[in-house]
Amino acid sequence: MSKITTVLVADDYELIRSALCGLVNNTIGFQVIAACADGAEAVRLARRHKPDILLTDIDMPIMNGLSAASLVLQNLPDTRVLIVSSHADRMYLEAAKRAGARGYLAKRDAAEHIGIALRLIRDGEWFASPSLNYVGFERSAGF
Repeated sequence: MSKITTVLVADDYELIRSALCGLVNNTIGFQVIAACADGAEAVRLARRHKPDILLTDIDMPIMNGLSAASLVLQNLPDTRVLIVSSHADRMYLEAAKRAGARGYLAKRDAAEHIGIALRLIRDGEWFASPSLNYVGFERSAGF
């Protein structure tokens, strides 16, 4: 039997957070182990649960997702980070890379592409949403 890949979900909107948790849990081989509404809580929960993947929004209260990702990676360098955001501006993509993210998933693409995004970053590859077309952000295979 294959190992289940654990995921921590951070998004400040309960509806989006619940939807992302459902999408992750419906992806074979992945399971949400914790969810929260702000970056500081994401850091605390990551230290406690040691997820394989941190799936985080950028804009959140107390601490944004990029700062949370950086702190999580300082303590848990084997954790992979997938940013999920409504932002499509190049500066956010570049900031995600600087924070150590392995992928950037546009919320408008999440329902269709979350499975491939999770599998690619779990396997050490990059993922960028197919609706994003920015030079300088590595594209995943097939897009």
